[in-house]
Amino acid sequence: MISPMASLALTDSSQLTSDRQHLAIDVQSRKQSAMVGFDPLIKEKLHVSEHALAGAVSGATTRLICQPLDVIKIRFQLQVEPLSSTCSRAKYWGVSQAALLIAKEEGVSALWKGHVPAQLLSVTFGVTQFVTFEMLTHEAWHLAPSFQSDHYRPLVHFVCGAAAGSLATLVSFPTDVVRTRLVAQGEPKVYTGIIHSFKMILKEEGIGAFFKGLSPTLLQIAPHAGAQFAFYNLFKGLWKRCNKTLWTSVCGRVASIGLYGRFLREGSSLPSGPCQEEAAGARFRTSQAEIWKGT
Repeated sequence: MISPMASLALTDSSQLTSDRQHLAIDVQSRKQSAMVGFDPLIKEKLHVSEHALAGAVSGATTRLICQPLDVIKIRFQLQVEPLSSTCSRAKYWGVSQAALLIAKEEGVSALWKGHVPAQLLSVTFGVTQFVTFEMLTHEAWHLAPSFQSDHYRPLVHFVCGAAAGSLATLVSFPTDVVRTRLVAQGEPKVYTGIIHSFKMILKEEGIGAFFKGLSPTLLQIAPHAGAQFAFYNLFKGLWKRCNKTLWTSVCGRVASIGLYGRFLREGSSLPSGPCQEEAAGARFRTSQAEIWKGT
């Protein structure tokens, strides 16, 4: 039979273990969250070149996987006929049908038409967006210290994300125009490649042609990029709090079970009478020291 003193020691020791695990999870979470958005509490900060590399690799990988969908999207947008199988004049009416038809008529490689300029677009956009976002959030924490709390962080990330997305769009827009022209052209081809298309567009339409459609794109990308960073931060915080609560509960239960078994195992060696509580307290202090030493 475990005395009240031993039960109290068991509860306190379990809480201590939970707090230590909670702290370790929080530190690890903060280290992992340093990737997106400046955090003044993080000592191990990434260099600008590391942010640029991460943005470039993520953009290139995403483009490689999603390029066929982009080709199909452009084909759908250029088709005058309705996207319906009931329309006899419609060439495309579904994603899978369009993909199979393009591969059959033009070869599988046609699903990656315009892939090189698309990669230039994605890499340029990714590098500019991530580097700019990190720089803007860094300046925001220093210029507005009152917004350093987690409560305002989604708002700061929305503003910085919108600005970063807009700048990235402006920088990468010429490659987006070239990519669209290369993907949309049919037979016979007007442009033979990236360099040729750049030269032809510049010669025949002027430099302004590289920024056609920029205004509606900025109106779309600014709130989109801002919301993306803001909701990323918001849901990351919610997940972190839920994760902390879960792990705190789990660690507390595990510690309670372990210490409870230890007290039961060693209970027979405890003296009987008033000295039992003193011995339980001594064992609790020993267990507490071991917990701290182990962490």
